[in-house]
Amino acid sequence: MSEFGPALFIKRKDTKEIKKEEQERLLKEVSNISKELNLKDPDGEDVAPEFYDYNEYEDDSVSFLFFSSFEWGMMPPEIQEEEEKENRKEILQIGNHLDNSHPDTYEYQCYYVEN
Repeated sequence: MSEFGPALFIKRKDTKEIKKEEQERLLKEVSNISKELNLKDPDGEDVAPEFYDYNEYEDDSVSFLFFSSFEWGMMPPEIQEEEEKENRKEILQIGNHLDNSHPDTYEYQCYYVEN
């Protein structure tokens, strides 16, 4: 059985590639903002954003996985939808914070991925 978890996808609005240095900076910023927002995983632990992939799910996007677990895959579909909606709302707040320091630079998506 697979693990699933929420990933944040960040893409530049100018469609330029997000180079390694910028990816590393974004990871630090996303991690710091996650702490400020007090984001938790299903076990109540602080989330630990990590690189998920680049260009695999969303072209020209860097993505960060916040946590993954087996439980989500075993939930009924209506509970999965509710859980995903709640996590998406929390994680997309990170985009609001990034927009404060990088106005009109990035766009964001969040959805569950298989880990």
